[in-house]
Amino acid sequence: MGKVALVSRDVNHWDLSGYTQRIAEICDEHNVETILYSLHTLHLGNGQWQTTHDMIFGKSKKIKTVILEAGNLDGVETRVEVWHRNKKIPHVHFRYFAKSSDDEAKKEKLVNDFDQRVIREQALLICGELNVVKTIRGKRGTVEDQYKFMKKLKTCDVDIILAPAHTAMKRYECVDKKRAFSEGRTVISVWSKDNVRGYEPHTPWQVFRNGEDLTNEVEEIQNPIKERSDIRIGIF
Repeated sequence: MGKVALVSRDVNHWDLSGYTQRIAEICDEHNVETILYSLHTLHLGNGQWQTTHDMIFGKSKKIKTVILEAGNLDGVETRVEVWHRNKKIPHVHFRYFAKSSDDEAKKEKLVNDFDQRVIREQALLICGELNVVKTIRGKRGTVEDQYKFMKKLKTCDVDIILAPAHTAMKRYECVDKKRAFSEGRTVISVWSKDNVRGYEPHTPWQVFRNGEDLTNEVEEIQNPIKERSDIRIGIF
């Protein structure tokens, strides 16, 4: 997998437009191969301008893959873009659903279409889609796999799940789901800090491998962008 950079910001500040090149170059200095941004990364306004390869990679040489969300944040019309250095345009993905209570057909479609989310050994789960499984009340750490998603992960031979989010998923069930997904693989998530809506973890990222919480192994780069103290970068 190589090193992964987890990039977060404070949602009470604006997006990361104008910073992605510098972030890529900073991550390049730390021998990172993949950059995973928290979502609502780039605001494209009225859609008259688009993301570009140069905007995403800057002058970096070692970055192979960048994952971010771009679009009109005012209208919440966004897409998740997966950029590869050797491709001039990104793979584009849209979130299927956000909540456990969302339509069953959307969850079935995510599982049926999941091959499209897999690139080599890595797979993408977009904020809220981890609710494709349910936790079982009274049985911490156990999930109900109604839509056979866990079986799909094995069929697709997924070693790493990259799970970016908009803000922290604060309910304990979300942690249990990530832990369950990590059996036999690694789950890496990152989100934007939101200091308004009550408690959230100090670090805006989590890593699980084989059910073990490895978040403490993420090494944070201190003050990577001096004029934007809310931007945080962790390396795993």
